[in-house]
Amino acid sequence: MKTNLTIMCALMSASLCYGGGYRRSLSDAELARVTINPIPLEYQFQNENIPRREAADPVCEWFNGKYYLFASRSNGYWSSDDMANWTYIPTTSIKNIQHYAPTVMVRDGALYFTASGTRDVYRTTRPETGEWERVTDKFPFVETDPCLFQDDDGRVYYYWGCAPDKPIWGVEVDPSDNFAQIGEPVAIIRHDIAAHGWEVGGHNNELNRNGYNEGATMNKINGRYYLQYAAAGTQYHTYADGVYVADSPLGPFEYQWDNPFSIKPGGFMYGAGHGHTFYDKYDNLWHVSTMVIAVRHGFERRIGFFPAYVDSKGTLNANTVLSDYPYMMPDGKVDFSREDLSLGWNLLSYRKPVTVSSTLRGKGADEAVEGWENPWKSKKSFEGVNAVNEEVGNWWTASTGNAGEWIMVDLGRRMDVNAVHVNFPDHGLRNREKEGHIYKYKLEGSDDGRTWHMLVDKSDNKLDRAHELTAFNEARPMRYVRLTNCERMPDGANFAVSGLRVFGRAAGKSPDHVKDVVAERDATDRRHITLNWMPVDGATGYIVRWGTAPDRLTSASMVYGDSSFDARIYNSAPEYYFTVDAFNESGMTKGKRVHQAR
Repeated sequence: MKTNLTIMCALMSASLCYGGGYRRSLSDAELARVTINPIPLEYQFQNENIPRREAADPVCEWFNGKYYLFASRSNGYWSSDDMANWTYIPTTSIKNIQHYAPTVMVRDGALYFTASGTRDVYRTTRPETGEWERVTDKFPFVETDPCLFQDDDGRVYYYWGCAPDKPIWGVEVDPSDNFAQIGEPVAIIRHDIAAHGWEVGGHNNELNRNGYNEGATMNKINGRYYLQYAAAGTQYHTYADGVYVADSPLGPFEYQWDNPFSIKPGGFMYGAGHGHTFYDKYDNLWHVSTMVIAVRHGFERRIGFFPAYVDSKGTLNANTVLSDYPYMMPDGKVDFSREDLSLGWNLLSYRKPVTVSSTLRGKGADEAVEGWENPWKSKKSFEGVNAVNEEVGNWWTASTGNAGEWIMVDLGRRMDVNAVHVNFPDHGLRNREKEGHIYKYKLEGSDDGRTWHMLVDKSDNKLDRAHELTAFNEARPMRYVRLTNCERMPDGANFAVSGLRVFGRAAGKSPDHVKDVVAERDATDRRHITLNWMPVDGATGYIVRWGTAPDRLTSASMVYGDSSFDARIYNSAPEYYFTVDAFNESGMTKGKRVHQAR
């Protein structure tokens, strides 16, 4: 029998408060630190089988005054001073740079690099040059999803694993002797899908089979060892990271019941799995992860950064909610357990009226690939509404790739616009392995749809960015936003937009509180919990927050177009507690009650 218990309580400490005070204006220094997920990068084209952009399995380190970000199949890596603005560094000196799942270790004033399926290890003291030297081709293991970790005492450990039916392994290695094995490998993490719903395969963990056990990464935090891993598969919306904790590098390890600690099952972008946890230059903890598109191919992926922290109970958490809204990278120490990076900018464009220059009809079925468990594969429409429906996996497509194709969104009334996020799905692009397509476009605003003023002119754009955010120092009042293509697409490609997302604030009231929330736990499967609530008039969407205690709601998901949340991501043992917030173009209203499902 399903039961429900509602707990009345104050929410001051129940969850991290997002959507704080509205920032109408920013200084130049602040504006330079504004970013969004997926992080704007030169996502590289892969051409085998099905062309698509791809970057995944990221690792980031602060080294010699810069951040260095590595990701699978990227022909290089990126550097940054602030984690908001990244410079691409191609390299040919790392011969296995195109292998999957890189791992990077800082040791003795140098960076060390290796990746899946290779015995080569590379080293550099000057990563900004792109020049590396091979230090060995005799690494003792040729495994998938490797992780090199150096402990405080200088000893080095190696972790690996990527299979639905095999564990995550760990072993000590000797970097002074070609990383020779020391001792016997230890099987550390084995899937337990009967207890851990998020380890089950499927977009909603519904397939009743093991997902992949993969993506190991290790951190030592406050004297304890946090071995992180990913499940259930990189193509799934619920792709997430969990963690086991121990007092020594090879265990024994204990499962953290607040798992997965990094998950993003809803919003414009999905997924927060196979990542890496690291400290920034201000000693803030971050988790950088793989985000999921997986329409053309299951490996069509992007990169996202999420604030992280370890709480007073030693639990690792990552804040993923609203991470695909604009936020500002910090310039100092931040308590991520209490503070967020939100600018208070609301989504203004959701399902607003759209006018377009033309629409592709009657073809394009190859844009949704059979063989991958793609939830959008039956949606062959390329109508304009797809650019404003907060689903990265479908898009508006013009009938041609010509310069002059355009799309316009009507916000309905004059609103303060702080930023516009443009996302291009590369419809029909082929044979772009060595280079992407540099989108050249202009963004304009208008009060009446006839007289236009320039917001940003990228008609001479030099950056290969399929996801690009334009933010302004001052809010700019307007009703209409128009995006126009300024250069003909390559032969066979059409101009297309998967997200024309407008952010700012509208005059008016935030929505009312969400009422009549019912949280029901399936008595036959405790991994499955369903929430339902009364729809709130004027709400754009909702944020469902949950955790294993009323004052520790550490995970969240955004919900659009529905007043329910049905998920199979939960662990069978603990109790779970929920709140539901409502938001619209004018602000967010926190849930008043914590609801227990048991």
